[in-house]
Amino acid sequence: MKRITINALVDIGCLITFIPSLVSGLVLYFVFPEGGGRGSGWLTYLGIAKNQWVTMHNNTSLIFLPCSFSTCSCTGNFSAISTRR
Repeated sequence: MKRITINALVDIGCLITFIPSLVSGLVLYFVFPEGGGRGSGWLTYLGIAKNQWVTMHNNTSLIFLPCSFSTCSCTGNFSAISTRR
Protein backbone atom coordinates (compact mmCIF):
# COMPACT_ATOMS: atom_id res chain seq x y z
CA MET A 1 0.00 0.00 0.00
CA LYS A 2 1.04 3.56 -0.58
CA ARG A 3 2.13 5.65 2.36
CA ILE A 4 -0.77 8.07 1.92
CA THR A 5 -3.26 5.18 2.01
CA ILE A 6 -1.79 3.88 5.26
CA ASN A 7 -1.90 7.38 6.76
CA ALA A 8 -5.52 7.80 5.71
CA LEU A 9 -6.53 4.44 7.22
CA VAL A 10 -4.77 5.23 10.48
CA ASP A 11 -6.41 8.67 10.63
CA ILE A 12 -9.84 7.16 9.98
CA GLY A 13 -9.19 4.65 12.77
CA CYS A 14 -8.28 7.51 15.09
CA LEU A 15 -11.45 9.39 14.21
CA ILE A 16 -13.59 6.29 14.75
CA THR A 17 -12.15 5.76 18.23
CA PHE A 18 -12.03 9.46 19.17
CA ILE A 19 -15.72 10.24 18.60
CA PRO A 20 -17.14 7.68 21.11
CA SER A 21 -14.48 8.73 23.62
CA LEU A 22 -15.45 12.39 23.16
CA VAL A 23 -19.19 11.73 23.44
CA SER A 24 -18.86 9.54 26.51
CA GLY A 25 -16.52 12.07 28.13
CA LEU A 26 -18.98 14.90 27.54
CA VAL A 27 -21.85 12.82 28.94
CA LEU A 28 -19.83 11.92 32.02
CA TYR A 29 -18.80 15.55 32.55
CA PHE A 30 -22.09 17.34 31.92
CA VAL A 31 -24.84 14.81 32.71
CA PHE A 32 -23.72 12.75 35.68
CA PRO A 33 -22.94 14.28 39.05
CA GLU A 34 -19.38 14.27 40.30
CA GLY A 35 -18.24 11.80 42.87
CA GLY A 36 -19.77 8.57 43.85
CA GLY A 37 -21.95 7.33 46.52
CA ARG A 38 -24.21 4.45 47.12
CA GLY A 39 -26.08 3.57 43.96
CA SER A 40 -24.60 6.36 41.84
CA GLY A 41 -23.34 3.80 39.32
CA TRP A 42 -26.88 2.91 38.36
CA LEU A 43 -27.91 6.39 37.24
CA THR A 44 -28.88 6.21 33.58
CA TYR A 45 -28.78 8.46 30.54
CA LEU A 46 -30.18 7.28 27.21
CA GLY A 47 -30.85 3.93 28.87
CA ILE A 48 -27.16 3.37 29.65
CA ALA A 49 -25.94 3.20 33.24
CA LYS A 50 -23.12 5.43 34.48
CA ASN A 51 -20.87 2.39 34.97
CA GLN A 52 -21.29 1.49 31.30
CA TRP A 53 -20.52 5.07 30.22
CA VAL A 54 -17.30 4.95 32.25
CA THR A 55 -16.35 1.56 30.81
CA MET A 56 -17.05 2.72 27.24
CA HIS A 57 -15.02 5.90 27.81
CA ASN A 58 -12.06 4.01 29.25
CA ASN A 59 -12.03 1.37 26.51
CA THR A 60 -12.31 3.78 23.60
CA SER A 61 -9.65 6.02 25.13
CA LEU A 62 -7.28 3.09 25.55
CA ILE A 63 -7.85 2.14 21.89
CA PHE A 64 -7.38 5.76 20.78
CA LEU A 65 -4.01 6.12 22.51
CA PRO A 66 -1.96 3.70 20.35
CA CYS A 67 -3.85 4.88 17.29
CA SER A 68 -2.71 8.45 17.91
CA PHE A 69 0.88 7.31 18.45
CA SER A 70 0.78 5.38 15.20
CA THR A 71 -0.42 8.52 13.41
CA CYS A 72 2.68 10.33 14.63
CA SER A 73 4.94 7.49 13.58
CA CYS A 74 3.32 7.19 10.13
CA THR A 75 3.67 10.86 9.38
CA GLY A 76 7.05 11.20 11.07
CA ASN A 77 5.80 14.30 12.81
CA PHE A 78 6.81 14.27 16.44
CA SER A 79 6.40 18.00 16.89
CA ALA A 80 7.06 17.88 20.62
CA ILE A 81 10.36 16.08 20.04
CA SER A 82 11.69 17.29 16.72
CA THR A 83 12.28 20.90 15.80
CA ARG A 84 12.57 22.53 12.45
CA ARG A 85 16.10 23.50 11.51
